[in-house]
Amino acid sequence: MMRFMFLALAMVSTSSCTIQSSQFETIARLLSPKVDTMVDYRWQLDVLGVSYPLYAVALESGILFTNSSGIVVKFDGWVLREFVGIAVEGAEIGLQDYGSARVVKSRYDSKELQCDVWRQAVDGTGLLRGYTQHCSSALGEAYVSAITLSETGAIASIEQIATPDGDMARLSLMSKR
Repeated sequence: MMRFMFLALAMVSTSSCTIQSSQFETIARLLSPKVDTMVDYRWQLDVLGVSYPLYAVALESGILFTNSSGIVVKFDGWVLREFVGIAVEGAEIGLQDYGSARVVKSRYDSKELQCDVWRQAVDGTGLLRGYTQHCSSALGEAYVSAITLSETGAIASIEQIATPDGDMARLSLMSKR
């Protein structure tokens, strides 16, 4: 008898309330964790003491990093080739690459660097962790560019000289939260 009463009560309570598929999907969506589909495309540029959040866009000639503020950084797979929207003393910083010679410039200044070939950076176990490149100016100033790889072998960060004063630019994949 008790089972019959519970069954009858359950039927009465659900007969006046029906849940449609679209309602169920909405409730399920609200209760499920948010999936960040852009996490692998969010990067951060740190240069001249300022951080810029950027999104990566694949191009045939490399990767374009950009944001809604007009910042653009072009990466060819080895070198950050162009900076747009980032200024030193009111003038955008720039880079010209001529193979082993690289010229870093701002409004009134430029610095020519001679760069070695990229070399693999391996850890103590022989696992490839990235690449480094040594560059030097005619005055003997030395700079090291680096590309760091993640555990999966994807690029996790890029660091290289960005201004004639020797300021470095660091472009890194934002951490997954």
